[in-house]
Amino acid sequence: MNLIIYFADNSTTSSPLNIYTISAGLLAFILAFYALVARERKTPYITKSIYFICGIILFTLSITVLSDLINYEPLSGFLKLLSVISLIFCLIYIFVRIVVIHNRHINFRDDSPFKNSIFVRKVKYYFRKIRKGKPYEHNPDAFDGAFIAAIGSMDFVDNDTLMEILDANKLNKSSLSVALSISDKKELDYKLSEIVGKLHQTNCFFQYMSCSRHPIEFVKFLERKEDQIWESIKKRLVVVDAYTPHFGFTDSIYTFFDAEIENSPIPLVKSSPTYAGMHTAATKAFNEVRKIAKSKNQRPVTVVIYETPYAVSEVESEEQYKIFLRHVIPSEKLWGGMITIWIENGLNDDSWKLLKSLADIHWEQECTAIEPIAGNEEK
Repeated sequence: MNLIIYFADNSTTSSPLNIYTISAGLLAFILAFYALVARERKTPYITKSIYFICGIILFTLSITVLSDLINYEPLSGFLKLLSVISLIFCLIYIFVRIVVIHNRHINFRDDSPFKNSIFVRKVKYYFRKIRKGKPYEHNPDAFDGAFIAAIGSMDFVDNDTLMEILDANKLNKSSLSVALSISDKKELDYKLSEIVGKLHQTNCFFQYMSCSRHPIEFVKFLERKEDQIWESIKKRLVVVDAYTPHFGFTDSIYTFFDAEIENSPIPLVKSSPTYAGMHTAATKAFNEVRKIAKSKNQRPVTVVIYETPYAVSEVESEEQYKIFLRHVIPSEKLWGGMITIWIENGLNDDSWKLLKSLADIHWEQECTAIEPIAGNEEK
């Protein structure tokens, strides 16, 4: 169908808008471009966008066909106009999606494409250079004796090894990364509560990201098990929900428990469904710590916990997991003022080797023998 656009003087344009041709071209572009980028960058989430875009294109084609079949002029003209509006909307949506995907791939962020652009970052870098004094994010507290002693009392490191690691860090002596592999998922709560329980007396802050379950489970576990220190912990805890956007789907129960955390004193940060979104959520949680710490210049020591982020690779990709891993641990080491606790369950051997190579300390739970069920013992 050649749709002629009429102006006020009833003259026609010399270049009629062919809805069929443009829609077919858009569809071919989307299928080729999105599939290529998704395959090369191992980012399956890109293909999810195809459903909506294809739906809009098919809708545009459908009403265009109807406008050709209907001879009643007022209705036919309305359908032609609607097809043009739908096509314009589709073009705008595709442009926005490309900007978002570019931001995720180039900047590994899922927010503010303009603020993350190279121009804005160069301007910020210039103002940081001329600024007097260190800004909050570049001015972390050091690990004090009580904090170091609390870490040294845990089963994954001894005091001598801990001091060697801290002394070997020539750039920043107030940073540490710990990789933990838990074979039994039931032990996750006990291992994490042990860490939180021993470190809470040092007045540090806690940033907790949950990826294989809703964070309410660990929050409630802490509230029950550590009731004597819960009143202190909940005032210094920020929670990131990276589970719901990946595995919650349409179940309303997750929204219900999100609201329960939001109605508590604990700040909740909701991730978007990508590893780039998880990285962005961690940054937002970093800023939430600043709010509850009420500190303008000095950044408090923070325990940053990543619980089973490998689980997200089941809906994303293992390659994106490795990018996330390779970025987070070295970056947080340079930022300083924090100990990164990266705890996994069900991690494959290759990813565990990579995680161990990046972390300062690694610890693996030994598998315990399974007791035979009564009556089934070998004769």
